Amino acid sequence: MNFEFLLTYFDKGGFIFALLLMISLVSITIIIYKIFQFFFIDNANAEKLEILIQESASIREFKNKILLLNNKENIFFSTIKYASAIFEKKSINDEDKVNAIKIHVQKKVNKVESFLSVLEIIAQVSPLLGLLGTILGMIASFTELEVGGSNIDPSILAGGIWTALLTTAIGLIVAIPALVAFHFFEKRVLSIKNKLNNLLLQLNGIKDN
Repeated sequence: MNFEFLLTYFDKGGFIFALLLMISLVSITIIIYKIFQFFFIDNANAEKLEILIQESASIREFKNKILLLNNKENIFFSTIKYASAIFEKKSINDEDKVNAIKIHVQKKVNKVESFLSVLEIIAQVSPLLGLLGTILGMIASFTELEVGGSNIDPSILAGGIWTALLTTAIGLIVAIPALVAFHFFEKRVLSIKNKLNNLLLQLNGIKDN
């Protein structure tokens, strides 16, 4: 698509097209960012931690083992290290320990969930913006038809309808990848939550040993 062709689309689609283009750039940026973010959350780390917990007889033993691992900090390691440190503190009662861990986990999950709501909004709003552009375009076309009467050039009317339908197509083009990405990332977040909960439950099982 050359620059002149893009300018033609801008001219035909008007403000709605420009707005959808900006929204698409935001969507693409978020999708790329989330791909990199989830790439560095290695599920193998969760499996390593699970094995270490199962092989440990106490929190202290687990902490000693985890120090020997040369792993990059991620949501699994940072959360389990924090939880093990909290569980080991005798000065804090069980309820406060659980609350502290819940707050820590929620902060970590919030980072993983960042911008997903924006993707969801883009997926929902883009088709509506496209439809709005189509309605405005159709109104403009029929206004020209009313003014021109029988002298209206059919090619002009067809061009107006083409312009109107263009924004609907662009809206769907923006919305579909955003919707697919949102549901894909949402499933990844749910998987991470489940793995974290499973690790914390297993860690809780050895905290009193």
